[in-house]
Amino acid sequence: MQDRSDPSPFSAELPLSPFADPNDHRHFQSLVRDYFVRRGQRLKFRDNLSATDEHGMSHGFYNLAQVCQQAPRGRWPGLVRDHLDRSDVRLIQGVAESMVASRFAEVRDNLLLRIYPEDYLAQCPSNAIVHRTDLPGTVTVLVLDAPSSAMALATPIAEHWGVPKQELFARALANVAERPYPWKRLTLPPPCDPFDYATGDLYVTSLALCPGRLAKRGQHGNLLGLPHRGILLSYPIDRLPSLAPLEALFVMTHGMFRDGPGSITPHLYWHTPDGRFLRIQGSQEGDRVRVAPCPEFLALWERLRPASGRS
Repeated sequence: MQDRSDPSPFSAELPLSPFADPNDHRHFQSLVRDYFVRRGQRLKFRDNLSATDEHGMSHGFYNLAQVCQQAPRGRWPGLVRDHLDRSDVRLIQGVAESMVASRFAEVRDNLLLRIYPEDYLAQCPSNAIVHRTDLPGTVTVLVLDAPSSAMALATPIAEHWGVPKQELFARALANVAERPYPWKRLTLPPPCDPFDYATGDLYVTSLALCPGRLAKRGQHGNLLGLPHRGILLSYPIDRLPSLAPLEALFVMTHGMFRDGPGSITPHLYWHTPDGRFLRIQGSQEGDRVRVAPCPEFLALWERLRPASGRS
């Protein structure tokens, strides 16, 4: 393998709209606009799928648009209504008030982690929610899983509880590890080696932070894909892999990232045996997907190649 870091890597930016047909885009916007009009609110849409109401509050609808794009048009009104009902400001305020009134011991079993793209923090001041960075290009956020919504943990609420940040993350990670996410194996045509994947709710990608919950830990670590909020891909490295499965992983990850919903990253991560997460970028050269490895992964490749005799 050669260092292919020169070609431009996959962009982590999504297109302005997931809809290929402009009529679909306009229809979706009209459904969202009508929802707010029925509640006495008016929205002003910008070019992309975000809008501002008359109170100056910003609203983002990209994930919802991705959900609709993958469903028949006839289901869109119900999908829009159900999603926006769960996002109602009054509902979120109610959850926040209950969190403030609760002691940590009363809510700790509902504390979980979600991994977002790093631009998630642009939606709020970086010190407003409890977060940290585990995987480059992403942000790990503490959330409270309520019956009707998942809400990021506000820093003032955490401070009210008086529990150290490290302890909050440890508890949330333990809760994620206990959730029943079954692993499945995907077998691709030769020469691709099989790899594992887990699907589930909003928190399945957080299994990347629980190495003991991976289907198999590779002797030399694992390549992990977190294209969107609903799937985690894992490729255990026990020997020198061929380029075929790596490029196949990139094709899948990039496509899933573009489609969503809840897009996170088009790249892969090498979870090293010593617990680090190193980003392995993909790039496009004409019609071919290329692997643009970090220097540490190149070094691993060179160490494994003499033992295998593979090029």
